[in-house]
Amino acid sequence: MQQIWPLTFHHSPTTSRSPFNILRRNTMFRPERMRLIRILVMQEDLLRVTEALAQSGVLHLLDQKELSTGKRLSPFPVDGETIGRLRRAGDRIEAILSHFTVEARKTSSGELRVAPKMLLDTMEEPLSEWESQIAAMQRGGECAARKIQELNRISEQLHTLEDVGLSFQDLEKFKYFCHFMGTMPRTHLDRLERALEPITHQCYVRPTGPEEAAVMVISGADDRDAVADGLEGSHFQAVSIPDRFKIPLDEALDQVELEIWKIREEEAEAKVRWGDLEKKSTETLLHWRDTIGANIKVLTAMSRFGATAFLNFITGFIPASACDTLSKKIHEATQGKSAIELSGPEEEQAVREERVKVPTRFKNPAFLKPFEGLVRTYGVPSYRGIDPTIFVAITFLLMFGLMFGDVGHGFTLVLIGAFLAFFPSGMLTKMREMGRLLMFAGGSSMLFGVLFGSVFGCEHLINALWLRPFEEQNTMRFLFLTVLLGVGILSLGVILSVVQAFTKKAFREALFGQWGLFSGIFYWTALAVLGCALKEKNVSLYVAAPALIAPLLLVMFGDFIYIAFAKRRPGARKVEIDVMESLFKPVEMVLGYLTHTISFVRVGAFALNHAALCAAIFLSAGLSPNKETCLSVIIEGNILAIFLEGLVVFIQCLRLEYYEFFSKFFAGDGLKFDPLSLRPVEG
Repeated sequence: MQQIWPLTFHHSPTTSRSPFNILRRNTMFRPERMRLIRILVMQEDLLRVTEALAQSGVLHLLDQKELSTGKRLSPFPVDGETIGRLRRAGDRIEAILSHFTVEARKTSSGELRVAPKMLLDTMEEPLSEWESQIAAMQRGGECAARKIQELNRISEQLHTLEDVGLSFQDLEKFKYFCHFMGTMPRTHLDRLERALEPITHQCYVRPTGPEEAAVMVISGADDRDAVADGLEGSHFQAVSIPDRFKIPLDEALDQVELEIWKIREEEAEAKVRWGDLEKKSTETLLHWRDTIGANIKVLTAMSRFGATAFLNFITGFIPASACDTLSKKIHEATQGKSAIELSGPEEEQAVREERVKVPTRFKNPAFLKPFEGLVRTYGVPSYRGIDPTIFVAITFLLMFGLMFGDVGHGFTLVLIGAFLAFFPSGMLTKMREMGRLLMFAGGSSMLFGVLFGSVFGCEHLINALWLRPFEEQNTMRFLFLTVLLGVGILSLGVILSVVQAFTKKAFREALFGQWGLFSGIFYWTALAVLGCALKEKNVSLYVAAPALIAPLLLVMFGDFIYIAFAKRRPGARKVEIDVMESLFKPVEMVLGYLTHTISFVRVGAFALNHAALCAAIFLSAGLSPNKETCLSVIIEGNILAIFLEGLVVFIQCLRLEYYEFFSKFFAGDGLKFDPLSLRPVEG
């Protein structure tokens, strides 16, 4: 097929001007903008294009069956046989690596390529050779262990003869006596003694370990069978002494030690060969293992492609910032024999009908990455929603610092966090972000510790730059300030809810929703009336009552009003509403505002609890009988406060974020951006 398709780009129309455009453009508040990409390539270029897509790590694949155009295409035939061979090769590599000291999670540093059949051909001969070498060394090691064990048993028997004062020449002179030499469990010695009690005999026992003993029994020749039965019933194992050791005992013992030493030498040489094999093969095996995983991932992902007799269709979402780079890579992989179409996600019918979700990709500065984890624990923001990471970072640190304000305790958290974040160990890889989060939390704790004048619970080392919450004259003021912080956080949640609804063009939700504009007006009006009452300022009932009732009525009947006006628009879709839900919405809203606002009292309560616990620690230390006990109480008490109360405060901060703040605007029902990649993608 000689036709050359030029690269073509079809971009979405420019977004219309809107008062919320600043929120749309700012990636600090919104997930990264996406483009729908459609790629058309020939069959012969498919593997190279797929490799380029996977190396770029920016394409979130869509299944052609989910799209309107995909219904006219056949699914791409997946090479199940090659995938099976790759998996079996991967199992062989894992079996070899299990014999080495390499970390299980270690990855290779080499470039990963997608060429499954060539990879299988390249691996077959070396894998077979290494498997043979390992099997041979294992057999040699097992054989050496058996020989050493047998020689040790012979040595014990020789020492028994030495203790008794007999030699092999003496034993050979016996005409009317018989002897048995071997080992048995020490727990069965009593049983042997009972079995041989009726028989005239002499038994010599030499302990050879915690569970085993060397045994030599001499009896009359006529009692041979009876002694043999007694030994057999006591789990006796006979040890045969080879003829080469039937020489003078001192020479025989030297000969045994010499043979053991030779075997040890052979084992040492085998260990060196094993180390050489591990050193030579580990990096190659790791690279093959990662390459196999990448090839399986790519071949499996190709099942989402569409296909005709000669062409293949690839569709997915990519970040808008990656469009030009990815297009160039595809152009290079196909030497220009490809067609690319870029469009806005909303132009796809399946997206408009909400059958396909646009994925969400966070794009925050590096210092906010730890807080993305807190957001992802709750859920993923929708594509057209607000990314709350920056707001979580600010509010979480404020609340944590207020509840756990102490310079010493915060510094301890910073040290623990730095260890988790930067200690060079593969075992701590998954704890890196948690370590950075602890460093931020510890820094906030130190800052508020300076403001509160607290160092490891002691409030006499430094002066408070702001106030001491535990002092009687400051307690109520501090609790009031924490409630004001809660009001600010709840108000921020309502504002974000309104802004998010407007950006989604969900005007009914923006105006009349439970956390919409009129809901917020009611909350702020109620706070203003309450503030005037607390300051003993008279507010006319004729002003306050309408100001409070009007927003409630709009919230209650707003859905009906909106639908009444919406019906007049041409082409308006039919919208159904739940009458009972609308009528009870104001009640749920008022109770929600009340309970959520009061809930922030816990910020002040836990701060006071922290101060009280520290005071109790020093009070207990003051009652100690000596300085050593006093110091021990202070240290142990601070450790308890740091780890136990620090954990409780962390959980309470999350609770306030998730239930009080997120419930206003964040549903967490988005789809995580999961790009096709040769290596795992963090986050």
